[in-house]
Amino acid sequence: MSKLKTAEVVIAEDDLIIARLEQYSLQKTVHCTPVICKNGKEAIKYLDKRKDPDTPVLLILDLNMPVLDGWDFLGILESKPYSKNIFVVVVTSSIFQEDQKRALNNPQVIGYFVKPLFRDHFKQIFELPQINHLFADSILPHT
Repeated sequence: MSKLKTAEVVIAEDDLIIARLEQYSLQKTVHCTPVICKNGKEAIKYLDKRKDPDTPVLLILDLNMPVLDGWDFLGILESKPYSKNIFVVVVTSSIFQEDQKRALNNPQVIGYFVKPLFRDHFKQIFELPQINHLFADSILPHT
């Protein structure tokens, strides 16, 4: 069984245009079908309802969202029994060094990128040591 079938990609982003662009770029980078959640509350709900909580998830997280923002999402995620299987990459419009430092100090966060992201950024994400083994067989050739 391929590693692709055992890993998921979730995008938590309130701006549908950005979410779709990220989804498109992800699909051009790695063989996957990302799930889009429009805020942190939807993302937690999705993660809670998964059939197999041991399935690893790469979660692309915006910090500034309505209903439940990225910071509150990270706080709730820490208390979840499946949290060890969730690998968060923060993708935000925030250019504040304090936000980057705070995010990277969270044990769930494995990367921090400032919008907009391009395909090369996603290639960098999939090369992160915490997740590269999950997607190594699924990286698509650069076209």
